[in-house]
Amino acid sequence: MLGGSQTVTIWNKWRNPETQKDEWFRHIFSEPVRWKSHTERSVSGTSASVGNTIVVILPPCREYLPAKEWSALSDKSGHFTLREGDLMALGAHDAEITGIAPNRENEVKAALMPLAMTVKSIGDNTLAARGKHYRVKGY
Repeated sequence: MLGGSQTVTIWNKWRNPETQKDEWFRHIFSEPVRWKSHTERSVSGTSASVGNTIVVILPPCREYLPAKEWSALSDKSGHFTLREGDLMALGAHDAEITGIAPNRENEVKAALMPLAMTVKSIGDNTLAARGKHYRVKGY
């Protein structure tokens, strides 16, 4: 596990209703986060699989907006959201996802591996009495 002074870069995917194309918005989250990678095993019937799972703990911040509010913004700069399918990487990165080689989502993720993940689930623990945070899990 890496400590609580890490920066992460988040790429939010948004479907532009006017162009019917996916657009990606990059946000560097510079508040201290916890980044933990571990191996997860699963068994289904007669088959078993092993994969790496990453869990990131982010503190609440002013730049975060719930997905609906973020999607409604005309200017998304300076804000981010957390949704399934978004991309997250440890560290500050200037890579843009354009959908054109070599800047497609899978290519950017591959270049940043093993410290990159696709968001699989988000837990909102900001209503807790102590230790308010978002728990983001990915692969």
